[in-house]
Amino acid sequence: LLNENDKDNLPEIVRKSASSIYNQGKKLAALVDNLIDFVSIENLKNSDLKISESNIEELFMEIIGEYQNKDSNIIFKTAILDKFSLNVDRELIKKALKQLIDNGIKFNRSEQKLIILSAQIKDNKKMISVGDNGIGIPGEEISKIFNKFYQIEASFTGQVEGWGLGLALVKKIVSLHNGKVFVKSQIDRGSAFTIVL
Repeated sequence: LLNENDKDNLPEIVRKSASSIYNQGKKLAALVDNLIDFVSIENLKNSDLKISESNIEELFMEIIGEYQNKDSNIIFKTAILDKFSLNVDRELIKKALKQLIDNGIKFNRSEQKLIILSAQIKDNKKMISVGDNGIGIPGEEISKIFNKFYQIEASFTGQVEGWGLGLALVKKIVSLHNGKVFVKSQIDRGSAFTIVL
């Protein structure tokens, strides 16, 4: 890696190329990490879960805290209609929620990216939702988005590198907890993913 003195002595085109190579390397490393992560979780069984009691309010606050100071254009809101605790593998559920948040940020053209974390009990089921003001999902794509390696056309999403594993990972984590996940979405209005446990 170049130190600051080296950078100052290089032509601008070389500095830009070095910066581009470094940034692409970071993206590639993140993609590989995501793939390894997926494979390790894909092979888990229910008996592998580290179950503990997790308060939903505390879980939301912990997750929001990890995003604070990362990007001032991300606004978090919470809507806890019912307070409850979950008997879950805390780290895995946290990973699933963060994946939904990351998607809400990544697939979002709004200057102010809004993420709404909500919780309620309905029909004796605990429901946790992650809503956003992103680009939305075309109706014909909704049945496919939880499939492994599936990505919506780049012409619609506008870019976005990845393996198409994020939502498959969420589905696997939720399935390990004998739950289900579904989405409601409107084009140019946003999406709301709900985990039911």
